[in-house]
Amino acid sequence: MQAGANFKGSKMTDNELASLLTKVEALIDTLCTGEPGSLAGIVRNHFSAGGSRVRARIALQAGSALGLSQTICVALASGCELLHNASLVHDDLQDRDGMRRNAPSMWLAHGEAIAICAGDLMLSSAYAALAQAGPKAASMITHVHLRVAHVISGQCEDLRLGGTCNDPEAYEQIAAAKSGPLLALPLELALIAAGREPLLGAASRAATLFAIAYQMLDDLGDADRDAANGSLNAVAVYAAKGITNPRRAVREAAVARLEAFEQTAAELPAGLAHSLVARAAPIRLALGLQPETA
Repeated sequence: MQAGANFKGSKMTDNELASLLTKVEALIDTLCTGEPGSLAGIVRNHFSAGGSRVRARIALQAGSALGLSQTICVALASGCELLHNASLVHDDLQDRDGMRRNAPSMWLAHGEAIAICAGDLMLSSAYAALAQAGPKAASMITHVHLRVAHVISGQCEDLRLGGTCNDPEAYEQIAAAKSGPLLALPLELALIAAGREPLLGAASRAATLFAIAYQMLDDLGDADRDAANGSLNAVAVYAAKGITNPRRAVREAAVARLEAFEQTAAELPAGLAHSLVARAAPIRLALGLQPETA
């Protein structure tokens, strides 16, 4: 398939996906390491250290389902991955998390100032990637600003409340704001590029529900650590609310959000949320649910 070719509005093959992920990595590297100096090597090491590239996969497979060109798909996937990784670098610094991908976090390995600069470079590079996303690039960049602003608002609320939150609804709003926008963005940008803006609401709802379920599952595993650090955690929120068995309540809430996600995703065009649906399978198992049948 040629670089500028359009997909046929169907699920791409594993080989096609692997080929485009390689192009995503190449574009990220080009954008982030164009200036000489030590920062380029630090950013390159960050991306080479691992990561599942979930958001890139979502963008590529959504673009395939919508019949977008490979060039646009790679631009969207690269922009979304750059935004996500910028948020990881800055989040680790703010939360004082010392490990990322089985290695010291960037701020711990290279200092706080370097981590801030690296995250800023990734943010700037994300907009440069999206500028290559075809005739609707300006609309997409404006949309990205709105979603990033939402993430920042959620992070500020998380930092403000820390471990003092005792309202499950407020907890879900924070979890949705911190994680939902950047998870929804690959779907939303693909829809904008394809002229399918009426579906933006459904795509956002699906990704937000997934993000809340995922965060709740993560909190179940991190409850003790987060309690020791004074960090926001669903188990502590439900306990502060006076719920007798907070772990069970969190699990039940996560199950409800996951099932709502699956229902919402089923309403989207075939293949659009394929990557997210696939990621839901291990979450179902971790929550003690049976695998979803086709």
